[in-house]
This record gives sequence, structure tokens and C-alpha cells, in this order.
Amino acid sequence: MKSKLFQKFYHHLSEWAIILFLIFPSFSQGEIQKPEPLTINKIEVMKVAEGTRVFIEGTGPLEYSAFQRTKPLSVVLDLPQTLLGKLAGSIQVQDGVIKSIQNKQLAALPHPYARVEIILEKPVEYAVDSVENNIIIDFGENKPTLTVATIEEKREEKRIEETKEVPVQKPAPLKGKLIKEIQVAAQTNFLEVGITGTESLADFRSFRLINPPRLVLDFPGLKNATGKRKVEVGSPWLQEIRLGEYPEKLRMVFTFPDKKIPPYTLQKEEKELRVILGAKEEPAPLIAAPPPPVKVAEKPKTAEEGVKKEAQAKEIKKEETEKPALAPPPGEKPLAQTQTPEKSPLPEAKPQGESEKVQVSPYKGAKISLDFKDADLHNIFRLLAEVSNLNIITTDDVKGKITIRMVNVPWDQALDVILTTKNLVKIEEGNVLRITTAESVRKEREEKQKEEDLLVKVKESREKLEPLTTETIRVNYAKAADLQKLIREKDEKGKGFLSPRGSVKADERTNTLIIQDTKQNIEEIINLIKKLDSPTPQVLIEARVVQAQTTFARSLGIQWGGSYNQTGGGQWHWGLTGNNPSASAGWGFTPSATGTSTPLIMPSNFVVNFPAATGNTQVGGLGISFGKLTGNLVNLDLRLQLGETEGQTKVIARPKLATLTNTPAHIKQGELIPYETTSQAGTQVQFIDAVLMLEVTPQVTPDGSIKMTVKVTRDSRGTFRSPSMQVPSIDKREAKTEVLVKDGETLVIGGIYESENQESETRIPWLGKIPILGWLFKNKEVYNTKKELLIFITPTLLQGMKAES
Repeated sequence: MKSKLFQKFYHHLSEWAIILFLIFPSFSQGEIQKPEPLTINKIEVMKVAEGTRVFIEGTGPLEYSAFQRTKPLSVVLDLPQTLLGKLAGSIQVQDGVIKSIQNKQLAALPHPYARVEIILEKPVEYAVDSVENNIIIDFGENKPTLTVATIEEKREEKRIEETKEVPVQKPAPLKGKLIKEIQVAAQTNFLEVGITGTESLADFRSFRLINPPRLVLDFPGLKNATGKRKVEVGSPWLQEIRLGEYPEKLRMVFTFPDKKIPPYTLQKEEKELRVILGAKEEPAPLIAAPPPPVKVAEKPKTAEEGVKKEAQAKEIKKEETEKPALAPPPGEKPLAQTQTPEKSPLPEAKPQGESEKVQVSPYKGAKISLDFKDADLHNIFRLLAEVSNLNIITTDDVKGKITIRMVNVPWDQALDVILTTKNLVKIEEGNVLRITTAESVRKEREEKQKEEDLLVKVKESREKLEPLTTETIRVNYAKAADLQKLIREKDEKGKGFLSPRGSVKADERTNTLIIQDTKQNIEEIINLIKKLDSPTPQVLIEARVVQAQTTFARSLGIQWGGSYNQTGGGQWHWGLTGNNPSASAGWGFTPSATGTSTPLIMPSNFVVNFPAATGNTQVGGLGISFGKLTGNLVNLDLRLQLGETEGQTKVIARPKLATLTNTPAHIKQGELIPYETTSQAGTQVQFIDAVLMLEVTPQVTPDGSIKMTVKVTRDSRGTFRSPSMQVPSIDKREAKTEVLVKDGETLVIGGIYESENQESETRIPWLGKIPILGWLFKNKEVYNTKKELLIFITPTLLQGMKAES
């Protein structure tokens, strides 16, 4: 009995399941069933009054996204879920505006993706519109850019004009959401427009249009119940309000008298929306609304269906969309949000003389415009690959969608922004760009490090099992001990040329290395030794030392004297004579016993005795004597001495020597000064160097140049500081430099220049300073000497070393 009841129960349950499946098929298929792909039937190019028109016809409403490229100059339409059919390929136009139309099927079924690229011959304005199953692209010259919004506005204006010609009939009663009243109230410094509806007006969209400037409010799903198509205002803030009805929305267009949108505020109060023009409140920050969706060409539908379809579509337009400022809930004070109209996207004229600072952008790619809502990342990357001419590959873990709106930005900047937003990483290898996630890159690096560690372990395991080999290597130019130290060295990680079981020894007698290690390591060490065991370059240093000396001396001296004798009958006689042979006058008295005259004449003595100095000059003399041969009362003797010496000396030394690179070479020239020292061991003779020393350290560079470190020392005899210490001082002069010269070039070192000027004068006090006559009481000596030292250094790379270099 129970089994029969259960059988009936299961039988009825299966019947109900079949009925529910037939009634509600969306449960099984509606959520996962994808739309059928559409096909483009026709693409035509035609001439119209405004310019050139491209007409695209499809089997259904075509979803599209449009953007402009600069290289090549073109307008591109991407159509997802669309097939080109027989239209794939190129269409040649060449009408002065359009050069050709390139149709490409970027992806086939089950996810077809088509692209229509219109190649332009010159920059022109364009506008894209969709009507039912068709897409219309209009190209014209010297006119404002047409956007989807402006096209709708023109349709609305045309509809208003057509409505004026139709006789007014009593409208039928309207149902649903309605706009029932529009009130305008002028205040002192602003104008308030109140819009009242039958239900909440929170769902609306506002944006601005240019040429001329207008403010547009769209109310989806609402109808006009005011019975007016235009509200004349005539205020300085507002000229008029025009109303236009569409199947899916109601549009209000605010026009202004001075062709400029004044500051305005949008406030919402339950079933009323207030537009305040000219408000002076401080502007509050606005939250920008997401970009408007791309419009989809479709057949006329009900208001509810139109709003739903518009929310899913994508639209490319140039006017800016903004989020309306909504009032707070009842009970709270609404915060006014003042909006200042944005500047026109057209460039403003600048006064003459005003310059604009240009910032150099790191992005150099061609500029593009993107406007997508919930677009798949793979489609975005496919678009960027087409623009950049790069091969872009995405890994399987790159997933997701993105809403993006960029206008006239370089493609590489757009790519970086998308990668940063989605935490993705790009890896560029040649003309291939691989895009993956940061986590994948980290895992790749970890895997690569594991592989490297594994290879090291495998190599170490093989080395442990590989037999050891002994090899002797004869070293020719280097020292075996130096190479031994180099081979034994290890880096910071403990790795070196030898394996843990390897060893190396050096035989200094034969200059040979004895290496014991695996065969592979020994081969690597031999290759290293071949590179290091090379002949050291030799450099021939040729030095020319030129020492020139010029001397000049002049000496002037005078000697004069005389005597005077007085004779008489007295006991004493007196006279005056020069009695000092050195340089002073003398006088005295001489008694006379007989009372006769005795002259006091000393002809060899002078009153003034300043002869010319003979240390530096050879002098000549001129003497004059006045007197009588007998009975001289007065005797005068005068000598004038004058001499001048001039000489030139030149000493040239030209030493040569060869040296190895990085090895100092010395050249000395001078004297050793002896001096005596006394100690407990007795008196000893020691020597001090007073020489000119030249020290050169050459270094041969790989390109054949010679880098030299030059040190020049010039030591000369000085003076004896103390008479008790017979050790002279040494005057030292030293110069050091580092230069780079070519092979065979000459380096000149000068500036070792000495000049000595001496001028001495010996005179009798006071008398020697008398003008002109003072020369009778003084002598003068002038001595000048000049010494100059020049050093010429010529390094030459020896011929055998040149070939090696």
C-alpha cells in the first residue's frame, strides 16, 4: 500500500517539475544564455550637405565604442559580438576626406569582435550616431564637433519647431511619472527654477553643452504634463527653458542670454528639484559621476526598457558628465553645492608676449581616447596592441573588467594607469609585451631561483663524484706565486676558481703552477692564466732637460785724495792727507826739529776710497793727478772705476731609459754637497743631494695611450745658517702631476723659473746723498740673474708591445 502511494507521489512530482521547466525556462537558460552575434550587412559612403557620411547597417542594434587615432589619422569603431561576413577587407574611397575603410575581424566565434577603421586624408570633425540597426558617422570641415548629445539636442530642437506648426489639440490624460509644474522666481542676486513632479526626481542626469553653452537635465521615464514646450524667462541669468520628450526620457535645455553658463546649484527636495542660477555660496566638492555608457542603436521601446538599455550601453562623447548634487533627507538642512561652469575645451587666446611653460611628459606614445564601462581587460589590451603595434600577451590569471574614460592621452600612459589600477605588471622583451599579475611575477622569480639553486646542487654533486686531475702550467711573464694567490681567493659567497677538493701550488724555481682539481675547473683556470700571463708593456721614456741662465752685472766706484803742506819758520808744521788706505780720510801734525819745511805727502792714500766691486765684474780704471814735481803745496789724486758684465749659459741633458708599465723610472742630475760631522767615532764627511730628479711611472691603457704620473724635484744649495755649523741649507722645489698622452706625444713641464735682482750702494754718510756731488763719496753695484728650467718628456710604446696591445 505504501509503495503505491510513493509511486503516485513521485509520478506527480515529476509532472510538476516538467511543467515548471516549461513555464520558467529562464531558470535553466536565461542566466547563462549569451546574445546571438550580429552581422554587418552593408557599409556605404555617401555625400551629404554637411560633408561625407558613412552608413553601417547591421542585423540588429549594434553595440559599439569609437575613438580617434593619430597614427594613422583615423576613426575606429570596435563592435563586440559582431561579424563582418563578406565585408571583411578594405574599401577604397579617396573622396578628399576619407581615404579608405579597413574592416577587420579581430576575433571569431564564439566571441566575435569586429573593427571598422576609417582612414582619413586630413583632420576633420566627426560625429557618431545610431538609429535602430544603423550607425551613422558624419564627417565635416570647419564646424563644431558633433557629439551624441548635440545630435539629440538638434533632434529635440527640430521636434520643437515641427510641433509649433501642428495645431494645438487637447492632450490625452497622461499616466506614470510626470513633470507637472515649472516655476521661476527671480531674487536679488540669483534666479531659482523649481521643477515639481508626481514622484521623486532623484534619478536624473545633468551635463553641459558648448557652442552655444547650455545646461541639460535628463529625467529618464518621465513625461511632460505642463503642456508647455518652452518657458520664456528673459532674465539676466536665464533666457528660456525648452522641453523635449523622447520615448525613454524627458529633456530640459536651459539657454542663457550672454552665451555663458552662470554658477548654478542643484537641490533636491522629495518631489521637487530646484535649479539656483547665480548663487554666491562657496562651492562644495562634487563627486564625479562615472562616464556615460556607450549608446546602443535600437528600436523605439517603452520608457522603462529605454532606461534599462541606456544603463547597459557605452557612449563616446566630448561633453563632461557630472553627478547632480542631491539634498539631504527631510529634517536636515540641505547643503548647497555650487558648480562653476568649466572652461570650454577649445584653447583660449592668450595675450601677446605671454609664454606658456611646457612640461616634458615621459610618455611618447600616440594619443588616443578611451570611454568604456565594464569593459573586459582583454579587449582593452587588444585595442592598445593595435594602437602601439606591439605584440601583447596576457596570462590566464589576468581577469576582470574596468570602467575607464580617457581623452587624448598617450597609449603608454593609459596602459600604465590600467596596470596600476588592476595591480598588474608588464614585462617587455623586444616588441613583445607580456602582461601578468604581480603575484605571478613573484612566483616566477621564486621558481627561477629554485632552478638555479637546484643546478648549483647538481653541479656540486657531480664535482664530488668526478675524479681529480693534476696539471702543471709553466708561467712565462707573471709570477707563479701571484697567480697562486689569485686562484685561491674566494668571493663573498665562498665561491672561487677551485672546487672544495681542488688545490694549487707554486714552484718559484721554475715559475710553474701545479693544479689538482676536476677536469672542467682546470680548463677554466688554464683559460684564465692564458689571459693573465701576458707580456707587460714596456715604455721608452726620453727626457730632455734644458736649463738656461742669463746674468748681468754693473759696478761703479771712485777713489780720490790729496795733500796740503804748510811751511814756515815755526817749530810745528801741519798738513792734510789721506792716511787710510781702506776708505776713510786721515790727517795729522808732523814736528820739524830743524825748522825747515817737511811736506806730508802720502801719494798712495785717498781721502775717499770706494773702488768698484770686482766680485761679479771685471772693472777698468781712469786716474788723474794734479801737482808740481818739486815744492808741492797742493797735491790731488783722482781714480774712477767702471765695469759691466753680461753672460748667457745653456745646459741641455737628454737621458733615455725603458721601463715596464706601472714601474717607476728615475732620472737624477746635480751635485752632492759634502759636509763634516763630528761624533764619538770622529770626524766624518757626509753628503747632501742637491739634484734635479725626474720620476715617471707610466701605465699603458688598452687603447694604446700612456697614462703617466710625473714627479719633478729641484733641490739647490742654500745658505749657511750658522758659522759654527758648516752645513748648508737646501732649497727644495717639487711638482707632481698625472697626465694622459698618446704614444709618441711630448709632455712639456715648465714654470721652474728663478729671477734674482741685487742692487748695492756704499757711501759716506750725508755726503753720499748730495745730488750729483754725492757720486764723489760712494760706489754702486747692480747684479741681475735669470734661470729657467724646461723638461720635455716623450713616452714611446716599444714596437713589440704595440702589437700586443
